[in-house]
Amino acid sequence: PAASAPKQRRARVVKVYHNPHTGELIETKGGNHRGLKAWKEQYGAATVDSWLRG
Repeated sequence: PAASAPKQRRARVVKVYHNPHTGELIETKGGNHRGLKAWKEQYGAATVDSWLRG
């Protein structure tokens, strides 16, 4: 039997967060972003998630 091709992972989408307090922008593909983590600690994850630009 032929071995099936390895499954391809979807490329992660770049997400852009805009901090309305500082005017700062963070572009990330997810994972552990130091700046984003700091924002979530300061303002809360739900608040920071609402800053996501579509």
